[in-house]
Amino acid sequence: MISTLRRFTALRWSDMVMAATAFVDLALAGLSLRLLGFERVMWLIERETPLPTGAPAQVDLVWARRYSRWLEKAGRRHMVRSQCLQRSIALHARMRSRNLRSELRIGVRKDGHRLRAHAWVTIGRVLINDEVAAVEAFTPLLNADGHLPQWSGAPAAIELIDESLAAKPSGSKSGGFS
Repeated sequence: MISTLRRFTALRWSDMVMAATAFVDLALAGLSLRLLGFERVMWLIERETPLPTGAPAQVDLVWARRYSRWLEKAGRRHMVRSQCLQRSIALHARMRSRNLRSELRIGVRKDGHRLRAHAWVTIGRVLINDEVAAVEAFTPLLNADGHLPQWSGAPAAIELIDESLAAKPSGSKSGGFS
């Protein structure tokens, strides 16, 4: 606990804010899902907010990828371990609050006799909080408008942002808050 606190205080200010925001957003996502249910949570996130048209700026994509990594780290240290749905809802909500045209995706696949589900976030054809290999095994469910996601059927064509720009959160002398 003390070593984690030391690593946290050694972070750059922007990374401290991102880490703290990730903790709060994960708590809100989990609590909202339990109290309101998935449909209401999604309505609150996506309610009639005018979103920009066109491609997002590279700086927004880099920010989103960085924030998704902080959500992943916060999820490992949170009181309740977060699953992909909570992390994706937290990321989607934060991105929408920044006027980014993000989409929450949920896919399913059969694993023997079990049905598996997975959630992730995209902006257009850009996968934000996961790797292509992790999502291509899942069949995306239909969007709220009844259409398949625009990149569905061609997951290999999903664009990845420049990983050198979205490297692990930095600023810690001891390798980050992990």
